[in-house]
Amino acid sequence: MNKKVLLAAPIKEQLLTQLTAKISEINTPLKLVIFQIEPTPESQIFLASKQRLAKQLGILSEVITYDSSTPEEDIIAMIEQKNKEEQTTGIMIQKPVSTNYDYQKLIHHIDPRKDIEGVTSIHQKNHELIAPTARSVLAFIEYYHIDLLHQNVVIVGRSNIVGMPLYQILRQQTQVNLCGRDTPNAKELIQQADILIIAVGKKYWLKEEMVKPNCIIIDVGTNYENGHLYGDVCWEEVYPKVRMITPVPKGVGALTSIMLLDNVVKAYYLQQESNKRG
Repeated sequence: MNKKVLLAAPIKEQLLTQLTAKISEINTPLKLVIFQIEPTPESQIFLASKQRLAKQLGILSEVITYDSSTPEEDIIAMIEQKNKEEQTTGIMIQKPVSTNYDYQKLIHHIDPRKDIEGVTSIHQKNHELIAPTARSVLAFIEYYHIDLLHQNVVIVGRSNIVGMPLYQILRQQTQVNLCGRDTPNAKELIQQADILIIAVGKKYWLKEEMVKPNCIIIDVGTNYENGHLYGDVCWEEVYPKVRMITPVPKGVGALTSIMLLDNVVKAYYLQQESNKRG
């Protein structure tokens, strides 16, 4: 690896130090509640990562698991119960969620003050709690001093945990285009990008002919295949052409758990402020 490859490790080290200090100033135990519906091998990997880091930081974690035969109303009732529990600091629903359920309906029932994934409508607008994956991208931009001014930034992927929050935040600083992989002029927009953030969820979707020479690419892809993790970027083709690029693994995904747990701390302070206001 060289300076062309933007690694998560030094950012993670810095963030861990900062987060440990923040937690040490809080006298109340923090607790993360994770709802898991019809677990998959991949979701189990992500879940284990969150639990390990939470334990390391001294944050309590509780996993509530359901199979796909559980009535949706029962899950909603448990979410609302956890909303009311003072000892529960943050709540999230581990994706993917079985198609038997309406994910948007489920997250609608999470108390916004405990919405550590930033997926409820209020946080999609005010950004008090920003989705951890979007925060991870922002951390790379800040740490590696990626200058956005007068740069053409293109985000591919419109999800509410990456594309949408990043678009709303970054467009305040520079020109940003947000598109999906099926947007009619997506190829043209991508080819003009100075900075390309790609989160389409498809292995090796981005090919060499789609990128501008010397562009910067932030690959948010997390695609599992036969036990291996792949990005959205076809690395062998694209790497020689770019100025800087994040790898998969050891890139954006390596920061999401710590950003999630940092959001638990942020949620704690949101709840404290809310309680003071009565």
